[in-house]
Amino acid sequence: VLPVFFFDPVSFSVSDFGNQRSGPLRTRFLLESVRNLKENFKRIESDLFIFCCPPQVGLLELASQNSVAVVYAQAEVTHEEIKAEESVRDALPDGVRLELEWGTTLLHREDLPFADGLEDMPDSFTQFRFPGDTAGARFSPPRQQAGEGGAVRAANPLHPLRLPRPSCRRAVEGSVPVRAELECQPPAPGGLPLPRGPDGLPARAAPPPELQSLPGMGGAGRESDLPATHCEGGEDAALRRLQFYLWDTDYVAGYFDTRNGMLGRDFSTKLSAWLAAGCLSPRRVYWELSRYERERAANKSTYWVLFELLTRDFYKFFAAKHGRRIFAEFGLMGPGLGIKWDPRPELFERWKEGRTGYPLVDANMREIAATGYMSNRGRQNVASFLVMEYGVDWRRGADYFEHALVDYDPALNWGNWVAAAGLTGGRLNRFNVVKQSKEYDAGGDYLRTWLPELSACPADCIHEPWLIPEERQAELGIRIGKDYPLPIPTDELPFARMKQMDALKRLKSAQSQQKGKQGGSRKGSGADRYQYHDRKCNKGPEGTKLAADTKPCPPKPL
Repeated sequence: VLPVFFFDPVSFSVSDFGNQRSGPLRTRFLLESVRNLKENFKRIESDLFIFCCPPQVGLLELASQNSVAVVYAQAEVTHEEIKAEESVRDALPDGVRLELEWGTTLLHREDLPFADGLEDMPDSFTQFRFPGDTAGARFSPPRQQAGEGGAVRAANPLHPLRLPRPSCRRAVEGSVPVRAELECQPPAPGGLPLPRGPDGLPARAAPPPELQSLPGMGGAGRESDLPATHCEGGEDAALRRLQFYLWDTDYVAGYFDTRNGMLGRDFSTKLSAWLAAGCLSPRRVYWELSRYERERAANKSTYWVLFELLTRDFYKFFAAKHGRRIFAEFGLMGPGLGIKWDPRPELFERWKEGRTGYPLVDANMREIAATGYMSNRGRQNVASFLVMEYGVDWRRGADYFEHALVDYDPALNWGNWVAAAGLTGGRLNRFNVVKQSKEYDAGGDYLRTWLPELSACPADCIHEPWLIPEERQAELGIRIGKDYPLPIPTDELPFARMKQMDALKRLKSAQSQQKGKQGGSRKGSGADRYQYHDRKCNKGPEGTKLAADTKPCPPKPL
């Protein structure tokens, strides 16, 4: 067996919207993950060969130079990744087959009660989730247990082949340098978008000047100062986090009550980055959670972690069902909606840089720029704001999140964004960012952490600083409009967007009624599908299951 990992230059290219597809923070996480994988292979007397070139180029040469019969890889669900799999299959020599293994979800695709192409899978998680109820789901147990440090124990050592370095450097000369096979060293300077640290590994992203005063951003700042975890990549770090959150602290037992938090490390599991990178299996989380329920406690918090693993599954299968449509401008609704996005670049830049004048939006956008992380509550609010208030093309937001997030997963990111834009046929949710701010950060601690300009503002005015009288601004030592921006007046916003949404609502209502006659998606009039969204999620009973008609919370990163 020859374990191989390819750093594909496509993953580090510039998107159609001008963003580096993998930003510095996620790239560092990936490098750490691959290095740890290599170390764990060595612990079982094997090794990992690492190359920087397109996989179809490198695998062709490896297969041609050695006695290769089968190439194994993990099956993916999104369009570009599937195209990459097809390119590899087409490039392999005759007689060499590509075997794709399913492994990114809790439920196996073959265990779903839907057609092979998932054509009959509901587009609503509420209707989808019944296959995942613990009473009827089949979750395969882990095939192997982890040894010390997270290394996998193997029945027989995997002896790597000794082979020369592929000459695929020629195929990507000047793009990304080829790595040495036996040492996981960083690429040559300039090869990938990585600021350098003193350890030779990529450093954290250098923040823009306006963020230098934020916690952990200065020269003396420590990563432990950051409100959100700077995750270390790799299986070992993932297993340590799982151990910490369940067994060392019992934080999982209170997850239901803390999951809507925004400030701190431990209000949520923070497993999403490792799940996205493949460092941690959702099934491993499930079985560890099941053991915790047997040995410690089973309550609505432990159920809710499982619930969100199933939500993660839903978006994977949703992407597999709809293919390229989740990346399309008008999503699943198709063209002909009459929507015209606001083209003004300054709107998107204000949103991206955290200068909208709405503290909840700005704090979250500054956090993601500095740490690569944003809470689920924050993601819902900033997405709604960009699309519903500014009328900006939702794909610009999804593309920026692809660049910025450490826990980026194409199916989850783009699936959630197209849903936030109201382009999946579901209910339109417009978040009231002021009310959400008061409800989920009542004291303003999160806002003050990321908006140092407002650090002197008390809780009674920090959520709506534009309402602070000038006399009080002077007392607080702040000038709204200079130290912190004023919101764009509403009469400058594209009100036509709201009318377009009404037209979209009527169209979706008609489509919903048609689908309802065919036994398709959730029924309902357009009026009750267009909602100004402030509701709290329904709470499950003190046990393991929610009622069948309970409306779930929107999905969140674990």
